[in-house]
Amino acid sequence: MPPELEEPHQGLGSRQKKRIIGVKPGQFVKGLDGLKGLAILGVTIFHLFPHAASGGFMGVSLFFVLSGYLLAFTTNQQWKVGNYSISKFFQRRAERILIPLVLMVTVILGLWHILLPEKLAGIRPEVISILLGYNNWWQIAQNADYFTRLVNTSPFTHMWFLGVEIQYIVIWPILFWIYTALKRQWSYTIGLVWMLVLALGSSVIMPLLYTEGMDVSRFYYGTDTRLFALLLGAFLGLHRSEQKLYPLGTMKGNVISSVLLLAGI
Repeated sequence: MPPELEEPHQGLGSRQKKRIIGVKPGQFVKGLDGLKGLAILGVTIFHLFPHAASGGFMGVSLFFVLSGYLLAFTTNQQWKVGNYSISKFFQRRAERILIPLVLMVTVILGLWHILLPEKLAGIRPEVISILLGYNNWWQIAQNADYFTRLVNTSPFTHMWFLGVEIQYIVIWPILFWIYTALKRQWSYTIGLVWMLVLALGSSVIMPLLYTEGMDVSRFYYGTDTRLFALLLGAFLGLHRSEQKLYPLGTMKGNVISSVLLLAGI
């Protein structure tokens, strides 16, 4: 990866770095806990009462937007103070995702072996797809309908979500490098426009691929169709990191918020 990602702001003191980062130690971005809570509530109600909350599964899209936002925001802030590198990036993600994932899979398989040993037959390909981060494509290849598998006995049905996240994390350093290159060559605005164009490009994949009677799980599981939410979140995270967002209550802030709300719907 080019050295541009390794080199910003070498001579800054700790106070200057905190000023650039814009987030005090221990401070969390306000509102994200509430949004995550709404997303969890929607998905949970959909799983328990699918007929009463038929749109609850859209909470997954909200999660993807938040994931894209936080990843982009933290990456850009670390880059600004010279605390970003590819190795550190993947090390942090491995510690936060892979280690807990291996532990969870091990515990579940152990309990399954004790309680329902007959269910372990043929489970190896699914477990491998989970650990290697391509479970969403594995489920697509198995013609696994998410809305049917809600009643399936497999405890790994929802691991497709993590597969999308892992694949996005793998390509994010490349996307971020292109953003910083555009920012250096022209301006941050050009970089943001490029990110938004990618998001909009992903949003048209679904209508282009869909044919009448086609299994919608291809679009529900697909990384290509889910990139829209992740990249929209990345656009917002980079925009906020550059401290160019307009506050609510102002004309520009209200217009921008309304447009983004309509785009998310």
